[in-house]
This record gives sequence, structure tokens and C-alpha cells, in this order.
Amino acid sequence: MESRSYGDAEPQTVEDELDTLEVYPLKGYGAVEIGIHRFHHPGHPEDGEGDAKFITIWQNKDGDWKVTRVISYYHNHGLLAK
Repeated sequence: MESRSYGDAEPQTVEDELDTLEVYPLKGYGAVEIGIHRFHHPGHPEDGEGDAKFITIWQNKDGDWKVTRVISYYHNHGLLAK
């Protein structure tokens, strides 16, 4: 589990569900990572946990990997309960 914050958003604790993880090379650029993650807001336990699909774009530049874009979507649809 790790804590992530995007833009001005409040940090969330996020856990990638490894059995949903897919990784594909992007020739000449890096890789794309797709899956489902579970999250909760540490400062707001009343919100409970949620889940969402995510896409992470990785760039490999001279052997150094860097996340260039993260998209989290389709929130709280019980994806992990299915």
C-alpha cells in the first residue's frame, strides 16, 4: 500500500490489486500499466473504502523509468466484489 496524491487532491492510501494488473510495452516510449486499485482517505474513515480502474503510463528514458500520466476512473462500482 502507498499514499498517493494527484494535483491538489487530498492524499489517499492506495493498494493495487496485483491479480488485476496488466502491463504492456509501448514501443519507443515505455509501458502502460492497467488494473484495479482499492483506496481509502486516511483523514475520512467515514468514507470507507472504494475501488477504481487505473491506467499508468511509464516512460523509459535512457534506462530511467518515470510515471508520466495516471488516470483513475470508474470509481466505487464494486469492481473487487465481482
